[in-house]
Amino acid sequence: MSEGKIVPVGELAGTRGRILAVDFGDRRTGLALSDESRFLASGIGTISPGGIAATAAAVARTAAER
Repeated sequence: MSEGKIVPVGELAGTRGRILAVDFGDRRTGLALSDESRFLASGIGTISPGGIAATAAAVARTAAER
């Protein structure tokens, strides 16, 4: 699996690391980050940069930072 590629959830079973969950909304997008064991995820905030392109860029930045 290449980095930055979107893959089906089933393919994550053999991988390691945290998972960033994204809940896209009309007004804002919620973000949650799993723990290392992937057992529990906690909300890390929302973003509302405006427009799908700006939202996607903000999600990508958050993923890179975390």
